[in-house]
Order: sequence, then structure tokens, then C-alpha cells
Amino acid sequence: MVDKPINLYEYEALAKELMPKPEWDFVEGGATDEITISRTRQALDSIMLRPRMLVNMDVLDLSTTVLGERIDFPLMMCPAGHHNRAHADAELATVRAACAADVGMILSSGSSVVM
Repeated sequence: MVDKPINLYEYEALAKELMPKPEWDFVEGGATDEITISRTRQALDSIMLRPRMLVNMDVLDLSTTVLGERIDFPLMMCPAGHHNRAHADAELATVRAACAADVGMILSSGSSVVM
């Protein structure tokens, strides 16, 4: 088991080891032919981060606007329901994590809890 995952694949492997099989199968699975999963994986695999050596990183601004609201970092947690299958606190745990990371979260209409 990887103690400190450094990429998405290692986080995925760790989650698979830690979650009961029925819950993992639910999280990993997709609708019908799972074409969305395949295309998402292809899109993520096509992203290459290019390190910028010897560049001043003291003044780094990654902020942008989403629906007219300024956010500090261009990352948001997408809507997904049934978080109770992965954690006892369900979407409340996800909201706490999003707040701790200072990223937005979009609540699914299939949420396990009412907010």
C-alpha cells in the first residue's frame, strides 16, 4: 500500500485497498457502457504539467471567476451523490475537505444528506 500518494492513480489504488468491495465497485463504476469514464481517463492522461524552472514564484495568482464569483484556485469538486458509501459523514466530510483546501464544491441532487 502506498503511504503517501503523489498522483491520481496512487490515490485511486489506496482508495480501492481501503474501501469495502461493494462500495469501491459503486464508486469506480459508470453508467451503461462507461464511455464517460474512458473519455475522462483519456482527458486526464493528456494533461501534462510543465515545470517552470528559475521563475519567480513569489507572486503567483491562480484566481479566476466562476459565475461572477472570484475563486482563488481554479479547482472545484464536481457533483457526485451517495458519499455515505465511502464515509460515515457523507457529503458533510466532503464539504469540510473542500473548505480546508479552499476549493468550491458542487452539491449533487443525489446527496446523502440534506444541506
